[in-house]
Amino acid sequence: MSLPVSKQANTLQLIYGLCAIAGLVFTMYFNILFIIEHGGFSAITFVTDNYVNNASASISNDILVVVAAFLVWSFIEARRLSMSHWWIYVVLTFAVAIAFAFPLFLLNRERRLAKITADKESFSLNKQTAQGCNQGNQNDI
Repeated sequence: MSLPVSKQANTLQLIYGLCAIAGLVFTMYFNILFIIEHGGFSAITFVTDNYVNNASASISNDILVVVAAFLVWSFIEARRLSMSHWWIYVVLTFAVAIAFAFPLFLLNRERRLAKITADKESFSLNKQTAQGCNQGNQNDI
């Protein structure tokens, strides 16, 4: 059994919103600890600390591939759906975390898709109403 489209869209928006919040909180917690530990932020130290062993290097490289794929896909998707300010997701990806930027993009994508669907339904209803009025006027002649 599947959910109605609007209910499914609302559910996805809630899930993506919660993921964005989790991505923000969980990553920023450790970023703040890093800043406290090092007495400030250094991008070079941050990156080199991600390569202290093979496991952390593997995860770091894994995330870099995900970031690259996300940025390419989100750019194309944002243009396809006429979503403005795509560059904000690039900034958020590197300034905050992909764990925040990616679900935030998905949330706003769902909102855009819902608006497009609502606009199409409204246009369809207006068109049907106009056709009904025109037929009524023709019958009066």
